[in-house]
This record gives sequence, C-alpha cells and structure tokens, in this order.
Amino acid sequence: MKEFLAGSSYIDYDSALVRQTAARLFSDTRSDMDKARTAFEFVRDEIPHSFDIQADKIAVCASDVLRFGTGICFAKANLLAALLRSQGIPTGFCYQRLTKADDDRDGWTLHGFNAIFLGGRWIYVDARGNTNGKNARFSLGVPKLAFAMRPEYGEYIIDGIYAEPEPRTMALLGCAKAIREVYDGLPDEVSTAPAIRPPRVRSAAESDRAAISRIYCLGWKVGYRGILPQEYLDALTPEMCGPRIISPENLLVCEYGGKLAGLISVGDSRMESCRGIGEVRTIYILPEFWRNGVGRELFAAGVETLREMGFTRFYLWVLRDNVRARSFYERMGMRCSGEEKIDRIGGMDAVEVRYVGEL
Repeated sequence: MKEFLAGSSYIDYDSALVRQTAARLFSDTRSDMDKARTAFEFVRDEIPHSFDIQADKIAVCASDVLRFGTGICFAKANLLAALLRSQGIPTGFCYQRLTKADDDRDGWTLHGFNAIFLGGRWIYVDARGNTNGKNARFSLGVPKLAFAMRPEYGEYIIDGIYAEPEPRTMALLGCAKAIREVYDGLPDEVSTAPAIRPPRVRSAAESDRAAISRIYCLGWKVGYRGILPQEYLDALTPEMCGPRIISPENLLVCEYGGKLAGLISVGDSRMESCRGIGEVRTIYILPEFWRNGVGRELFAAGVETLREMGFTRFYLWVLRDNVRARSFYERMGMRCSGEEKIDRIGGMDAVEVRYVGEL
C-alpha cells in the first residue's frame, strides 16, 4: 500500500495550500470514511471543472487546483489523492475511455477518477463535477461515476488502479497554453501498467448476458455437486440457467483480470410476508475465482446496494447441505435464523435454511 500513500510533484500534499485545506476540511472529521466523503464532496462540488467554465488557467498538481480554483478531471483527481494521502488513506487513479462526441465519430479520450482503500476494500469515486445532468456520488457499493459506459461505442473502464497519474496527460497539462489545446491533445489510452488489478464490481449490462448465463450454470454444476442429483446438474446448460431480464439496479457483476468472475442479485424480498426486508437473491462465482476475494467484493457491494435502497435488514436462503456457502455467509456476519423451507429441485426435496443480517 506504500505506493498509494506517496507524495510526488503532482500529489504535493506537503505544500502549504494542501496542508491548510486538509486541516480545514478534516478539523471535525475523525474516521477515514468521513474524511474520504468530505474530501470527495469538496473536490466535486467546490472545484469547477475547467472545461465547464472555460478556465484560462491550467492546473496540474494538487496545489495548482487549489491556487487556480479549477482543474480538469485529472488535476482534480490529483487533489483528492493529495488530501487523502495526507491523512494516511491509500488513494489511486483509474481511467475510463470515453467518446469525444455523442458517438464515436470523433474518436475517444481518457477520463480520470479515483480509487480509495476503505474498510479493507477499494471503492471508486469520480470528483469531476455534477454539471449537465451528471450524478457522481460517494458509494461503498457499485461505483456512481459521472459517465455511464456505452460499450457499443467502444467505451470502457480501463482495468486496474494506478499509483501515479497518467504521465502523458500530466505532460500535456504542464505545457498546454490554452484549455482547448488540452481537450484536443488528451490521449485515449494509458501508457503505463497499473500497480494492482483488484476485483471490481459494476452493474450488469445486456452485453453481459452470455457470461452471466455461464456463471449461473457453472455455479450450479460445481457448487451443488454432491448436494443435488448429478444427472440433473449434468443436464443444465447456460441457456437454461441465465436470467430472463437483466436489471442493472439489482444485478451486479464482478470483473477480475478482464473477465466476468461472478455475480450477485439483490432487492426487496420476493416473499409477500417479508416485504420491506432486503434479500440477497443469488450469488455465484466462477469456480476458478473461488477464494480470491471475488465473493467478498460482490457480497460487500450487494449489501451496500441494499443499504442504499433503504433496507435495514436483509436475508437469503441457502441449501442446508451447502457447507461451503454457509461458512462464507457466516464469515460475512450473517447468522442462521433456524427457519427452513423445502424446494423441489431436480426431482428431490431440497431443504433450504434462512440466513439473516443487519444493515
């Protein structure tokens, strides 16, 4: 984590301006979570994006942003990193590839945002500024970024978290004489390798359908081996297992190493008697990604999504004989309520037990 705490000429948290701003922002703020939220909202809301105001000053490092009172996304990301690293909170840099126009006719450009390490996991925040309908927010669940991805136009989030800002972008900001020169000269790819590539959760999209169906199918075939009838599991196909409707609000997926590694579905209880209580409806991980943090990342994001939906309690059903899954839920802080139900699956009566948790 040391590389995500270091200062540099761009992340100059030793400068007087950054020190003074940090002291003011964090004077009554004690927890890392509160500091991260406070700093994010300050950079997002109090520092206008240079393109929005057609600024004549071009900020590069964190102290520049404070001195000029403006910066583009990359400079604002430097400021957020400097403020949080000054408090010992690991902070990195992430990038999206976006179209320059409404479609891809004019090509693509990079957009920068931050990753913050809180509570043992990375969360993603975008302090670009909420103008023209953008709604970037601080979230411990699925990232609420300024720009939604449109894969049909070649847009995507670049895999990994970087310890230092993109060098060509910094060089451009350092030598550009006008803001239009910055806009025209921004690269559309990152020239260095990320420091780490942790699992990353996002909302599902229709383009994920084939991968989602495969995750469901293998989750059943491998996860329920020895629990459900083998002939029933052998007959399953991805087409049989996939969801009819992919709802981005309820279905989350986890990318790891450029591949969809798992999924979780959450929402209001499907049982009439439990309306108003959140439910983890499904969670499946490709077997090759078991025990490497994907399940923990998905579960944490799913729980935060339920909290953001307004639930204070949640539950799930799990097969009574699924010892591996039950152990995982207990490690995640859930407890068995003792309630049971019987479902007819594969020609046998399968007993499920209910696990409950607080939000």
